[in-house]
Amino acid sequence: MLEILIAVGGGASAIIATITCITLICKPFRNKFVNWIRKQSNSDNTSKELADIKQMLQEHIRVDAERQIQMDKLIDQLRESELCSHRTTITDMYYKYMERGEIPVYRREQLVKAYTIYHAMNGNTYIDTIYPELLELPVATK
Repeated sequence: MLEILIAVGGGASAIIATITCITLICKPFRNKFVNWIRKQSNSDNTSKELADIKQMLQEHIRVDAERQIQMDKLIDQLRESELCSHRTTITDMYYKYMERGEIPVYRREQLVKAYTIYHAMNGNTYIDTIYPELLELPVATK
């Protein structure tokens, strides 16, 4: 039994010694290989480049956010301008054609289109009160 333990211990020692020798021999080669890969991939420079790219992206995101705010303001201004234009058109038609007592068919079509857009853009209720009056006018025969 003692002989078996001695044989197993000797075998284990031989295996451990072999692994140690391989490690000692391979480690310098592995280090050289890893260093070569690092030089080839230029990992230090890559990290700096990635940091620069991240900084540029953050700057672009900030600029885009500022531009979006400007675009939203411009869209609001354009919306108000469009509302004002339709309100003016409808109001002018109201005073002109209510005085005449009739409305040409082509102007009636323009009125309906202008009101539809104005109403879809949540225009005020003033136009909602004069629009039905204009629709009640008879169509001009000329």
